[in-house]
Amino acid sequence: MAGAAGMESILFEAFAGAGHELYLVGGCVRDRLLGIPERGDLDFATDAGPDRTAGILESLGLSVYGVGAEFGTVSASVSAGSAGRIEITTYRSEVYRKGTRKPKVRFGPKLEDDLVRRDFTINAMAMGPCGTLVDPCGGEADLRAGVLRTPLDPAVTMREDPLRMLRAMRFAGRFGFRLADGLADAIRSSAADMSIVSVERQLMELDGLLGLADGRGTAMGLRLLDECGLLEHVLPELVPLRNLGGRPPDGWHHLTAWDHTILAVRWASPRLLVRWAALLHDSGKPSTAATGGDGFDRYIGHESEGARMASAIGTRLRFPRKRRDGVAKLVRMHMRPMLFDDSWTDSAVRRLVVDAGDLLTDLMSLARADAMALAPRASEERAALLERLEGRISLLSEMTSRRPLPRDLGDLLRTGLYADPSDAPRIGEALRELLDLIADGKIPAGRDARFYVEFLRKRL
Repeated sequence: MAGAAGMESILFEAFAGAGHELYLVGGCVRDRLLGIPERGDLDFATDAGPDRTAGILESLGLSVYGVGAEFGTVSASVSAGSAGRIEITTYRSEVYRKGTRKPKVRFGPKLEDDLVRRDFTINAMAMGPCGTLVDPCGGEADLRAGVLRTPLDPAVTMREDPLRMLRAMRFAGRFGFRLADGLADAIRSSAADMSIVSVERQLMELDGLLGLADGRGTAMGLRLLDECGLLEHVLPELVPLRNLGGRPPDGWHHLTAWDHTILAVRWASPRLLVRWAALLHDSGKPSTAATGGDGFDRYIGHESEGARMASAIGTRLRFPRKRRDGVAKLVRMHMRPMLFDDSWTDSAVRRLVVDAGDLLTDLMSLARADAMALAPRASEERAALLERLEGRISLLSEMTSRRPLPRDLGDLLRTGLYADPSDAPRIGEALRELLDLIADGKIPAGRDARFYVEFLRKRL
């Protein structure tokens, strides 16, 4: 069976043979006009009802599933194990009820009625079998002009489905588009309506923004998030950071804490773990701020407070547990590499590596982004020091090329030295003691579990 892209002509022919219309729609058309490589997924619209659509797909030997069937959407996998996906939705209009973003769907016979209900004009285009473009809202012109515009009144469009406000931030950042006149005002007026959007959907859009390949787009989207009044409704924990205000230049920072944060996100690796850590790395500063006698602010303990906040934010937004814990750890440790200097001993470098564990690469990436967002001279000096730190870490390759302790050590201790249930707490203590000794260079890393068991046995 052909891949998703290769299915286009087969589907067009099958629906035409069954007496129905079929058009490629939405992001597929947009990306094709922009010359963006195909993703392997295809979205279509048709005048055929869901049952009729399912029948046509099954006649082609496709595996059909009806997730979204109540909204007229029928999905199919191109082939077993394939990443390609096809979704075909019956032409429809939508009526939104106050207080919910789940519309009442009405199926209809006209493609144009289906297109004008969509979020933005750049997503409201369709392409027929011969490549003919159906563009009732001027989406192609907006693509050329770099404008994000709604097909209908922006106030109505945002109020109907508040998730569109976050989608606007993501699309503006992804494509570098400006918001059309009236759209930003419409978002500000409807920002409080984000409360009816589930945190899972909010996270999906925030991940989309933070995961953009080009950090400039992410930074742009974050600025719009603030300027359009969404920050306090999506990430209210960061409002105090945004409001922290200016500070006198101190040779280290030259921007406000919020501007520094956005710049750090801009330079961060596109890995979601690192981007989220960059966004939250200084979140603890407002509650730890204290002005010294020299007139400069100090933020003693902001790393620990930021880690606590990162964990709470991750819990609220329902991060996967591994991501939540990873982001919190990166925030807690983000100053460690930044404070490196040439006086560090090998033991201090080993300690950093052991404490960072599997997150060492991400921690160094976060540190580089943080350094790039400092005042120019401090940024240059810190970047050079971080490069030397990475060189020191490479020299201590035993700590970076393998795990300090083997994965099965805990199980071996549980069945051997500490088999008595009352000894269970001693297992964690023993593991921490071994890591401390490795960090101090007193015992080697990466040995077989039996080596460490025997070492502990001799100390009993």
